[in-house]
Amino acid sequence: MKRSAVLLLLLLIFVSVLAQKENIGACVIKGDSVIGINYTKPYPMYSVMKFPQALYIANELAHRGMSLNEKITVKRADLMQDTWSPMLKGMAEEGSFSFGELLALSLQQSDNNACDILFQKFGGPKRVERFLRRIGFKQIYVRKTEQQMHTDPSVSNLNRTTPKEMACLLLWFYQHHNDNVYMQYIWNLLAQCRTGEDRILAALPEGASFVHKTGTGYPTQFGPSGMADVGIVMMPDGKDFPIVVFVESPVNSSRIAEIARDLIAIPD
Repeated sequence: MKRSAVLLLLLLIFVSVLAQKENIGACVIKGDSVIGINYTKPYPMYSVMKFPQALYIANELAHRGMSLNEKITVKRADLMQDTWSPMLKGMAEEGSFSFGELLALSLQQSDNNACDILFQKFGGPKRVERFLRRIGFKQIYVRKTEQQMHTDPSVSNLNRTTPKEMACLLLWFYQHHNDNVYMQYIWNLLAQCRTGEDRILAALPEGASFVHKTGTGYPTQFGPSGMADVGIVMMPDGKDFPIVVFVESPVNSSRIAEIARDLIAIPD
């Protein structure tokens, strides 16, 4: 092993010791190597949950032969009013949204109402989890809707996974994102996602791009209960790889960027 690689591995060991105290979980998959910190420990997904949900929705749309442009009518009175929901802005008593618009609101803006409308139309969390088991993922748990987490924030911990399992799902997505127009659409939405620009995006080298989904926990007296950023890094040299960082309270987004920078620097 090259001296530079040895030094980077020693750095990762040092970071791992710190992570044990900070409750950080992270993982990258480079080639055949799975590298990470606490990567087999489960962490809450928060709004990262909307990513596996979207994969399930894509599968359902394809199976049912439905269009992304098909619209449904939503009544404002049926939606949560005191949650993060950009779709409520300018909405009168009711509004019409296509499935494509709902996916964009859920993935790009993390709209909680859009996420729950998709649950209502295509089946709840159990259906998403059943889909994940069918495609081979046994450690990603989707148990609660946004409404349920809004009512009792502590149950958000039930929507959980390990950094390694999420990295493997991202790799699966990378391998299948051209399967159909629905998967391509989700890829394009995540490629244009600009939430969490001070997280992994801030750690990317010049010329790299990132397809990703962020998550932020519920408010506590110490700040958010956790933060996450998961996605696929596409390097200028053509080497692409999944990366996952979960941080539990107390957190700050710059810590995610620091961990990601160290993981990205590890050679293949």
